[in-house]
Amino acid sequence: MYKDEWVDISQVPLEEIDEETLDEFQYDEAAVTQYLDEVYEETKGDAAFRQLYSVAAGLMMSEDHQIGLAVLMSYDYLGLFQICLQNKRESSARFQQSYNELINALKPMRERK
Repeated sequence: MYKDEWVDISQVPLEEIDEETLDEFQYDEAAVTQYLDEVYEETKGDAAFRQLYSVAAGLMMSEDHQIGLAVLMSYDYLGLFQICLQNKRESSARFQQSYNELINALKPMRERK
């Protein structure tokens, strides 16, 4: 909807819009929110994930676990978080290693091992 309105207002043909702007037009906030809610519901009862959410939220000076989840889904941590989540879902022996890597990545540079 916004994309169409913007094209109408700006009178810029869709094919002339830069890639970054097109990407922003295609962002589906409802789908992202639903996915975040599903991941949070799946993991909120797990002590390790609660710790991840607390540490990540602290980077934003917050204690809100859902803020922590949003941080973990950000560019800097998404890859590590998805590996950790997948390892947990698969009951993988690699979960602890992926968890430790993610916790370490969340620490400020001066605290990293």
